[in-house]
Amino acid sequence: MSVFSIEVNNEVIYRSDRVVSLTSRGDSIISPKLKKETNKADSLEFIVLPANEAYDSFEKKKTVVCMKRDNEYIFHGRVSDIKTDIFKQRTVTCEGDLAYLADSVQPPNKKTSTEKAGNTKKEKRKIYYVGHDGVSNSSSDTIKMKVSDYFRSLIDEHNVQVQGYGKGFSVGNITISDANSVETFERTSFQDTSSVISSDLLSVYGGVLRTRFENNVTYIDWLDDYTDTSTQSIRFGVNLLELDQEAPSDDPWSVLLPVGDDNITIADVNSGSKYLVSDAALDKYGYIVHYHKFDNVKKASELLSKAQRYLRTHGKVFPDSIVVKAIDLQLIGESDDPLELGEKIKVVSPPHGLSKTMSCISMELDIHNPENNSYTIGVIMPPDKEKKKDSLSEKVRDSDRSSSRASGRNSNAINNLKGDVDANSNNINVNAENIAVNALNIAVNAENIAVVAKNIAIAADTIDVKANDACA
Repeated sequence: MSVFSIEVNNEVIYRSDRVVSLTSRGDSIISPKLKKETNKADSLEFIVLPANEAYDSFEKKKTVVCMKRDNEYIFHGRVSDIKTDIFKQRTVTCEGDLAYLADSVQPPNKKTSTEKAGNTKKEKRKIYYVGHDGVSNSSSDTIKMKVSDYFRSLIDEHNVQVQGYGKGFSVGNITISDANSVETFERTSFQDTSSVISSDLLSVYGGVLRTRFENNVTYIDWLDDYTDTSTQSIRFGVNLLELDQEAPSDDPWSVLLPVGDDNITIADVNSGSKYLVSDAALDKYGYIVHYHKFDNVKKASELLSKAQRYLRTHGKVFPDSIVVKAIDLQLIGESDDPLELGEKIKVVSPPHGLSKTMSCISMELDIHNPENNSYTIGVIMPPDKEKKKDSLSEKVRDSDRSSSRASGRNSNAINNLKGDVDANSNNINVNAENIAVNALNIAVNAENIAVVAKNIAIAADTIDVKANDACA
């Protein structure tokens, strides 16, 4: 059975094989929960009681926190939020090291300058770029480089900015299928590194970002997909507790209408057709057109290449995901290997007519209550580059913006309410534990009082006997 531990600044403050104590300096951590999801920073949350020696050690965005399963790191990151309730119970929330990419900013690598010529203005486009080798490329009209080198250049720029603060990465494995493809990359504004990687790389080429903390080095991998298959499965009647199936949340489409700069289309290089069709999606959803604008694309041939790649990553039929609550058999000694994020896991449930093997795309681990662990099994989907669906009509765009604002307000209200509910739930759980401990103490004290009262009664009887003997 695995032992989980939490370290703060390289000091162990929690071990799952210890009995939780409200008074012991080393065991007063409760409710540790870990969430992991592909292409997102991990999240770790736990409650520190005042007796813990690390109670005052947490600083937002600074304190380094790690979680290990046995001797293997399964979380490495920093404190992102600290809340202390009326009972001085401190809830600490941590974010994984992938969140460090939001701490640096990628500068624009294209600059548009305006030159005056008589009474007219002429737009002159200049490209400013510092390549992976540090050499300026300001004379180039375009920025062309391998996809893998562009990824490395973004990490290099991030590392320069955060140098000395323990938030840098060493580029590890790059197995994305288009890694050696030479493409054009342009940025016209400042953006944080996380957003640039999401929009320029993950949304276009797909794949998975993974961080590994090994030998005090944080590696970042860009994988085409995870390759490992779990040695254990999730089965009805064995370790499956609950099961839900969820359809993909995005709006499905089957036909792509790609448009470049100046509204160019692919008709001239696609046998006269402006459209690309996903046959599988067409069979499943029918004829649904999706319009997508590709910025900084001026040639139909280049537009066709980008559109075909976009169709491969976004236009395929995404199967339903499966959300299960299940017992990791490794935790009860019936499997040698734990369930891991990204692994291919087989889910078998004859009553549901289900027997599928798909990737574990998210997991939530309740360390104290493993029966509450949940896993989402499905297909890794690329992040959506656009915040809202593109439209050919200004009227529809205005409608989308209004709808987005209303949806955002509703979403914020729901999230705030959910946050309040979650916080209250945590307080209730902690208070319940306190009440249970207090009840136990009261019961023990009551027994002690009963024993003392009995002793007093015996002593009183003895005194009465002695007094009677004296009178006699």
